[in-house]
Amino acid sequence: MSLRTLVLFAIAVVASAVQVTETASKLTFSNARVSFDVQKSNGYIQNVTYQGTSLLGPVSGNAGQLYTDWPSNGFSLVANSSRQVLQGRDWAGIVITDNNTATGSLVQRSWFLRDEESGIHSFLRLAYFNETKPNQGALGESRTMFRPNTPLWTHIVTNNEQYATHPSDQAIANEIQVQDATWYIANTPNEPYVKEEADYWTKYTFADNQTNKAHGLYGVDASGDAFGAWWVVGQKDTFFGGPNHFDLMVDGIA
Repeated sequence: MSLRTLVLFAIAVVASAVQVTETASKLTFSNARVSFDVQKSNGYIQNVTYQGTSLLGPVSGNAGQLYTDWPSNGFSLVANSSRQVLQGRDWAGIVITDNNTATGSLVQRSWFLRDEESGIHSFLRLAYFNETKPNQGALGESRTMFRPNTPLWTHIVTNNEQYATHPSDQAIANEIQVQDATWYIANTPNEPYVKEEADYWTKYTFADNQTNKAHGLYGVDASGDAFGAWWVVGQKDTFFGGPNHFDLMVDGIA
């Protein structure tokens, strides 16, 4: 009897390893390490924390959020998106479907969290069908954006060879824009980025092909604890242009 009680107790603990709570405006997913909120209004993720440390910071515009967007007109979110929360013994997640019946486009975003893991699993599905307008235009790109609004992240990492410190607030305040998403920041000559990397600050410096294993951000908090936010792709078979296709690794940070 004691053994049976112990086993049942263990199963009960595993079953609730990933918690899902709901309010009028959001759904919160959490395990022992990670917590994040999914906003009901648009499916954006806010308040990502790792062991109590905020990884995104406060929301200001699009900053302070994790989300997927499409610069082209082919796909968009709708006001009446549907949500489905899925939950297993050691995982939980949400599938958000935006079915634009006016254009025939469908967007399906999924976010999942597993017990004991420190990462969020992301999936994206796009579909389009319209007999009267079979071509909605070029997709262009689909972007999953991690837009922090916190001083925690101090370094940008493209791969195991290319990385640099993020320009300081002083350097950005004295910058001169020279072209699209490119600024001259050598007006602050003692800036670590200027000394270590270049006189110009641009996201294009951190482009790479898709053979890299991971890219993201790195930083150390006031207590000396190190943190990393890494984008890791499970498979690259369907990437347009193949694994050698060049793309921006830190698009949106500049």
